[in-house]
Amino acid sequence: MSQQTGEYVIPHGTYGSKTRYEVIQHKYAGGNEGAVGGYIEVLEIKNPPENKWPIIVYEWHTDCFETASVFTEFKTLEDAISFFDLNWGHHTNGLHQLAKGFICYVKCHDRIPWFYAKNSDRVVSDFVVPPGELF
Repeated sequence: MSQQTGEYVIPHGTYGSKTRYEVIQHKYAGGNEGAVGGYIEVLEIKNPPENKWPIIVYEWHTDCFETASVFTEFKTLEDAISFFDLNWGHHTNGLHQLAKGFICYVKCHDRIPWFYAKNSDRVVSDFVVPPGELF
């Protein structure tokens, strides 16, 4: 955690994302080829808000047509890691609800999920609200 900002940095390959939450990244895989790329990660949020689940698989991808992301909440860390291990490298649409320990599936599209909120960000429902937007 940065003593200046009070934010944590979650590593992603060679770069990272800041967040106000204490997050452990248990698994990560990613790659790209030309204009197509993405990553998947298993996150455990140590200090989630009262109404949020702490075990998440987050997936982000981009291609010629769209940039999109989703996150799936799981009952246990073991369930999330199992989903990651079975699905990395495959398109997972429709498989989330069939996974052991599945709780909730959220399509983020181009919005920032709540667990990547920085200290000054406002969170509504599952997403960070950009400055100046009412949401």
